[in-house]
Amino acid sequence: MKKFLTVLLLFLLLPVGFSMAATDVAYSVRAKVVELLEHTGNEVNELADSYYFESQFVKVRILEGEHKGKKVMAEHSTTAYFTDYETYRLKKGDRVFITYNIDDYGEPVDIYVTDLVRENYLLLITALFVFLILILGRGQGVKTIITLFITVFIVIKILIPLILKGFPPLLTSVVLCSIVILISFLIITGWNKKTHAAAIGTVSGVVIAGALALIIGSSARLTGLAQEETLMLINIPQEVRFNYQGLLFSGIIIGSMGAVMDVGMSIASALYEIKNANPDVTFSQLVRSGLNVGRDVMGTMSNTLILAYAGGALNLILLFTAYDIPFGQIINGDYMASEIVRALAGSIGLIITIPCTTLIAAKLYTK
Repeated sequence: MKKFLTVLLLFLLLPVGFSMAATDVAYSVRAKVVELLEHTGNEVNELADSYYFESQFVKVRILEGEHKGKKVMAEHSTTAYFTDYETYRLKKGDRVFITYNIDDYGEPVDIYVTDLVRENYLLLITALFVFLILILGRGQGVKTIITLFITVFIVIKILIPLILKGFPPLLTSVVLCSIVILISFLIITGWNKKTHAAAIGTVSGVVIAGALALIIGSSARLTGLAQEETLMLINIPQEVRFNYQGLLFSGIIIGSMGAVMDVGMSIASALYEIKNANPDVTFSQLVRSGLNVGRDVMGTMSNTLILAYAGGALNLILLFTAYDIPFGQIINGDYMASEIVRALAGSIGLIITIPCTTLIAAKLYTK
């Protein structure tokens, strides 16, 4: 079990490793701040907003790579608004990432601090997450950890590489998300009617969410290029011509999958327990019970999806409000329209999952 948990924690941190590798210039390694040197800064006023720019110089000891143990001077530059720079200023003992090049004599040059090393805190919260699942869930908790591991593996090791190779993102996401749903339900509840009902209902909801996003997004001519990170994909070394609309719709499917799975399994489990408690229950009674359960779940889960997307766009909404941009202009912008379609398409897929799962479960349980 210890070995499994260690592998899981490391795997969950793979995205961090990928992001660090993406910033690599010549060498990107961990280092430790051993001495604070001089730092300079000057306060500038621009557009009535005060910000502070500071270049901080520190001596660091390289902790890995061919220059491990070597002490070098590095520069750490950051722009901070108002007095927030204290949050970013380095302190003695901090572990950081540095990038550097090598001169003709094999010595590090052009040394810059790129970020703090935060993996210990990520490991801590991941360990807490796993601990709570195992303590409260026990056997089911172990199954939950396994399904989480499989989901992350499929997304990182299969979905992302396939999209980078030029596979259509929407179709690839639908197929792989369906596989994730089937595997997850099989591990959690085994091969039985409850799994069949939840899986079919959930896949139906995910497919409908993707189809609706495709139809509405294409009709509204959403570009999928509203986010800065998307524009950066144009210059990736793989030289892939992405379908950016497809990437947008793929993100909608992945983002809604968790909530849709929750609804599908909740209804299938509720009807399964009703059938066990009352073996003489009829098809119509199960349908009525399933829809009643679905109505209760619908409100909270739809709020969950919409609030999650609203939280992601919170800074932009604040910016629009601060500059009194008209509401009509806000919702018609590419970025905000994409977020609205993302939230509502996922919510509609969630709502459709309720009757689909109810009808399938009622039919299977009374057959």
